[in-house]
Amino acid sequence: MWVSEGAIPKADFLFRRTHNSLVDFKINKPKPKDFEDIDLSVDWNKYSTAEESIQRIKDIPHPKIPGKIRNPNDYFVCVLSAQKNLRRNSKFSD
Repeated sequence: MWVSEGAIPKADFLFRRTHNSLVDFKINKPKPKDFEDIDLSVDWNKYSTAEESIQRIKDIPHPKIPGKIRNPNDYFVCVLSAQKNLRRNSKFSD
């Protein structure tokens, strides 16, 4: 689902699925490299829970092994605050 700029209230949260190899488990946060993806995909807490977000990874084909699905146990869900983590020049609704 695509959401237009300004549609996500500041108080809401976004869930970002991150492969375990891109997580620093000493501090339980994603490594900066995880955010280099220009097509950064997130789920909005208005429509999804963190658990639903991680389970949807099974619907995405494995990038290197044809016919294999991704394993949810290989992923971590980052919870991002819409107010703090989106572009500074974006306009958010209150």
